[in-house]
Amino acid sequence: MAVKVDKELMNQLAAADDGTVEAVVKLKPAGTQIVSPPERTEKLTKRVLDRTSKKSGQEPQRYNVFRNLGSFVVAAKPGFIRELISQPEVSAVIANQQQGSAFIAPVKKRVVSSSQPKRQQSGPSKSARKKSTKKPTKSRKRSD
Repeated sequence: MAVKVDKELMNQLAAADDGTVEAVVKLKPAGTQIVSPPERTEKLTKRVLDRTSKKSGQEPQRYNVFRNLGSFVVAAKPGFIRELISQPEVSAVIANQQQGSAFIAPVKKRVVSSSQPKRQQSGPSKSARKKSTKKPTKSRKRSD
């Protein structure tokens, strides 16, 4: 199965020259599992990063393992990331920083002023509520 690589990551690798690129790497799970166990994810990440460092001649600047997700994020030079993509344990790689904004524009935009009347509360206010007329029950001691 071929490694899935995010288009945005490829653009960042091309534009980075010798700068840092951040990528989220999804590792292939063992057997029929959806995600590898946390311990395997930690060991596999270390092994993949060590092998990539030897092959590329570069070290990752920093990385963080998402143990329960079977993935990790790494910040490194473009050459390191390119070598990382070619590792057999990698199933997908996406850019950690995506273009665009997470801002969601409002649908119905209107000006709100403080001169508008306050909303009426539904139901009685706290002071108008009746107190309970039930008598509290006495607790009985149990004998063992």
